[in-house]
Amino acid sequence: MLIAFEGPDGTGKTSICRQLYSAISKTYSCTVIRNPYHDEIGKFISMFVRRHEVRGITMMLLYLAYFAEINKTIQEEVSKTNFVLLDRYYLSTYIYNC
Repeated sequence: MLIAFEGPDGTGKTSICRQLYSAISKTYSCTVIRNPYHDEIGKFISMFVRRHEVRGITMMLLYLAYFAEINKTIQEEVSKTNFVLLDRYYLSTYIYNC
């Protein structure tokens, strides 16, 4: 099962994701993917966006390209665990940059 936590910055997505993981992982196999910091590509994009003050559609396109890449990882995790918790997915990125 795939569960994505979306919403504006500072609304508690990460906290809720951690709490749910703590509860679920006692009984079921569970994985948390924290976007965009899950892997080196996501960390690089985040650093690049901050250092170069990338804004608007450029930032959105960088992150959407990242999510297109990470979908392979998400699909692999969904096929081998009971729950995959996504701390942010593409909808937060899209809405943040509209």
